Amino acid sequence: SGLYSAKYGRVIGSGYNKLTQVAHTIASLKDKSVLQIFRVALLVYNRANQIIEEDKTGLWKRKSNKFRKLLYTTNEYQRNKNLDDLMKFLFPELMKKEIWIKLKTFDDKHNLNN
Repeated sequence: SGLYSAKYGRVIGSGYNKLTQVAHTIASLKDKSVLQIFRVALLVYNRANQIIEEDKTGLWKRKSNKFRKLLYTTNEYQRNKNLDDLMKFLFPELMKKEIWIKLKTFDDKHNLNN
């Protein structure tokens, strides 16, 4: 439901009111591999401004700054490639290589600044 929430810009499949609440829940899951595809969804569906607007306390920004580097350096944060075929079927727009490169470039730039 997190990917559909990102896609439609409203919470789908949970009792939350805001997309940032969905983001915090995904970031807190034991399975950290889903965080990367969720971030790709935020990029593809242009939800950055929505997240910023909803993040009144700055908690999401602080949290994302902490895990951004871990996404590329820690195995538990790597996407589960066993799900790639399913993701290509349900969300083909999220599986385009250029999108992943764009996110990595963004993260590299922001990792240098933190």
